[in-house]
Amino acid sequence: MHAVIYSENAPELEYKLHQHFASRRVNLVNLRREYFRVTLEEIIAAVADHFGEITFVKFPEAAEYRETLAKLKADGVAMADPAAKATLATQIG
Repeated sequence: MHAVIYSENAPELEYKLHQHFASRRVNLVNLRREYFRVTLEEIIAAVADHFGEITFVKFPEAAEYRETLAKLKADGVAMADPAAKATLATQIG
């Protein structure tokens, strides 16, 4: 899931969200890999609990990502495989 949360204190928000969702970590060995099994709705609720109302952008511009997908489609590269999509997303940020 790709979304953007605007916050006046992003490091504090990130820290509190990591604490809140610690039991839902994907990688329990390398804690620098910050992936969690949560829904966007759960994140919105957790942010509201810790910080009140925050602006969420559920569909950020992500111009380079969308241009990459268009190029892959034009080149005939299939992106139906979720693992391939995830790999591409991590490679292009």
